[in-house]
Amino acid sequence: MHGKVNDSTADMDDIVRVMKALSDPGRVTVLKLLGERELCACEIIRALGLAQPTISRHMRVLADAGLVRVRKVGAWVHYRVAETPDSPVARTMLGHMCGWLENDPAVSALRAGLQKAGAQGCGGRLDKARRLGDGDGEAGRGDQAGLAGQTGRIA
Repeated sequence: MHGKVNDSTADMDDIVRVMKALSDPGRVTVLKLLGERELCACEIIRALGLAQPTISRHMRVLADAGLVRVRKVGAWVHYRVAETPDSPVARTMLGHMCGWLENDPAVSALRAGLQKAGAQGCGGRLDKARRLGDGDGEAGRGDQAGLAGQTGRIA
């Protein structure tokens, strides 16, 4: 995943989109949490203590930059780090993000809180929803899937 950006395939819009996504501490924190495992929107909301619309906006920006993948499982929206982003800039930055902030106290505390809460934070339904996931579980980029911007339980 590490590597240099191929200047011939990275354009100005792509660079700006990825850098904008990484310019917010909340979005960087979410990426670090997603580096551990896929998370349901409700887990992200609870971990960061932010309002649903704020998390929704953050996740839309991250998905539009190609940094996260979005998938719907039943009535739940799940996010995970994009394993192979289309964007060479996103690919390079995610490669670097793996090693950054590993010893940050705030990130460590949030990770510990997520581990402690486990799937019970979603009323125990999260594990069942994950088991019911579709084949590869990937809806693609959030803007392509039409799921970015929707978080938590969908009516």
